[in-house]
Amino acid sequence: MQKWWEQVIKLAFWKKKATGFSKNSNVRDIKSQKCSRCGKFKLIAFYADEYGGVKGLCKECRKEIEKMRELFPI
Repeated sequence: MQKWWEQVIKLAFWKKKATGFSKNSNVRDIKSQKCSRCGKFKLIAFYADEYGGVKGLCKECRKEIEKMRELFPI
């Protein structure tokens, strides 16, 4: 049976690994968020399409989607 502090250390290490924190920082870069289309962590802006759906898109994805649909910045 493990001691209670060994379990706490393992849980803290797993949580740190699962949330994407780096060794140098305890906080992920606040400005980068996950793009709705490509799923990469980048600077995003939120747009609504003609159907009222809201998406957070990076610059590359916005350029591709604007060719097919009209996007309105929020």
